Amino acid sequence: MNMLQYCIKYTFLKNAFLSILLVFSLSACSTIDNFLGGGLNDPSNLEGETASDMGEGQSNTMLIADETMPATAENEQSVEEMLQEKDNALIEQGMRIAAAERELANLKEQNSSLQQELNRALDDAAQKQRMLDQQAERQVNTSAATQSSRMQNITAPNGGFGLHVASYSRRDSISSGLAAINRQVPVLTEGRPLKIATATVRGRTYYRLIIGQFNLQSEALAECNQAKLLIDFCDVVAFEGEDF
Repeated sequence: MNMLQYCIKYTFLKNAFLSILLVFSLSACSTIDNFLGGGLNDPSNLEGETASDMGEGQSNTMLIADETMPATAENEQSVEEMLQEKDNALIEQGMRIAAAERELANLKEQNSSLQQELNRALDDAAQKQRMLDQQAERQVNTSAATQSSRMQNITAPNGGFGLHVASYSRRDSISSGLAAINRQVPVLTEGRPLKIATATVRGRTYYRLIIGQFNLQSEALAECNQAKLLIDFCDVVAFEGEDF
């Protein structure tokens, strides 16, 4: 019995000792693992390895990007240069157009000034011509009045008297002048014959419009005085000249 008890006791102590030794060994391994930063199965170590792998991937990506960046930069620089050259060309073209527009405006202004001067010169010439024509017409009318005063109470050579109402320096102006007289005094020419007599004053030929025909000078004078109320000039003369 003693031997059996001793064996059982020995076996129990041996198992207890091995259990204590196993627990101690596990505790020691855990302490060393914690001291060294965790084991392979530690989640923090797994996350670190994953982050390291990602870092290496990013580094490789950055290296590849760095290798491709110079070509992209060169392309971008080339596009920028092309755009800049295009802008410069447009600016130069705009400046040329603006210069041409300014030159055109200057030419228009000069042309306008020349046109105004030409118009003034033409107006002055026309006014001087009108003054000369009026002066010549007054001389013609005065001459006709002098001749008429010499014919008082004398029968006209052509058998009658007429009313000298206007003188024209151009023959083609007679029709428009007669139309103006008809508008002013319609009864003066209605149903009456007309003649054109020529007169030369200072080397120029004038065409006298004469309205007839009156047998008596007194009748012609009475009609002429009535006409003077509506027209500028009227004088009694011999009814002679070219039929109109």
